[in-house]
Amino acid sequence: GMIGVFVKAKQPIWGLFIPIYNIILLLEIAQKPRWWVFIILFVPLLNILFFILTINGVSYSFGKNSSYTIGLLLLGFVFWPVLAFGNAKHQHKKQNNVGVIDDF
Repeated sequence: GMIGVFVKAKQPIWGLFIPIYNIILLLEIAQKPRWWVFIILFVPLLNILFFILTINGVSYSFGKNSSYTIGLLLLGFVFWPVLAFGNAKHQHKKQNNVGVIDDF
């Protein structure tokens, strides 16, 4: 599932198996700023929101919507492989990371 998503997003597969670095790569796929990794790792409760926003960013970076984000969060064993092996293409957009929460 996630290996296919990393391949489509042109990220190194071995990065999935390195703690913390895999979160940084996921943030890059979601086109979110790297400093979010500190919130995801060290700020209780707020980390849940930022993780959901990261998964939402992954959905949007593959041309999916918020409904797909819910699927990735609740039924990941189905939605991650569909994202990996379906016809969705990763859209490399440079995002302006000025705001705290950027674009939802």
